[in-house]
Amino acid sequence: MTTTKIIAQQSDIDKLEKYYFEDRLDILDSLLMKAEQTSPDHPTVLYFRGLFEKQASVALARFENVYNNHKYSDFADDALFRIAQYYYSVSDFINTRKYLSFFFKEFNNSDLKDRAQYLFCQTIYAQGKEDSAKIFLQAFIKNVRNSPFVDLAVIDLESPDMWSRSYLTEEMKSEPVPDSNFRYSIQIGAFTVKRNAIRVKEKFEEDSHYVEIREKKIDNRIFYAVWIGRFETREQAQDYAIKYIQKYNIDYKLVNR
Repeated sequence: MTTTKIIAQQSDIDKLEKYYFEDRLDILDSLLMKAEQTSPDHPTVLYFRGLFEKQASVALARFENVYNNHKYSDFADDALFRIAQYYYSVSDFINTRKYLSFFFKEFNNSDLKDRAQYLFCQTIYAQGKEDSAKIFLQAFIKNVRNSPFVDLAVIDLESPDMWSRSYLTEEMKSEPVPDSNFRYSIQIGAFTVKRNAIRVKEKFEEDSHYVEIREKKIDNRIFYAVWIGRFETREQAQDYAIKYIQKYNIDYKLVNR
């Protein structure tokens, strides 16, 4: 391989990473096609192929390739985290915890650590271990600073609808269920500043997603949750999230409307 060709290949990889961190996904998608021709087995190319893959099982295989065969590449920690996210999205919480444990062991200094810790709390809750989930959420809020996931953890901890009906007041129990076939949405963030929620809403609306902002008052604080989509079943919401939301490099969770 000539030096000129090597330089050209590296230039394509550098551009992929540049546009990714600038959140210019439209340009990145087209550039990926060129990079695939020149460097199909490069870990960065493999990672982005997984990121833009709409078939969840294929995307999982891409991320596993990066994690298993390129542990020292730039996106190995991100690939491993997305493997855990995949298993969480399909309600395989045993494998979610398994891969999160790998993450904490191998990438404890990663910038994704807060996200992984928050996902671990969500996984404990999803397994029905409410008391343990509360303990982990409380510890997360206490020990983590300057992280947007702390606000999400506060909402989870303080929201009555997160916990079993034994925690609800009689007034809450008597609230009517909305007459609608749409039971689920995808929450992509919660903000204490409404303008930040509006910016996220506008960004996703530009990509033709249905987006709404839900206001929650918790312990005299106002939070603005951003929800995408309206789905009749949890499975429909999961499928949509895997196909269309994961590429944005954000955390999401399914919420009951």
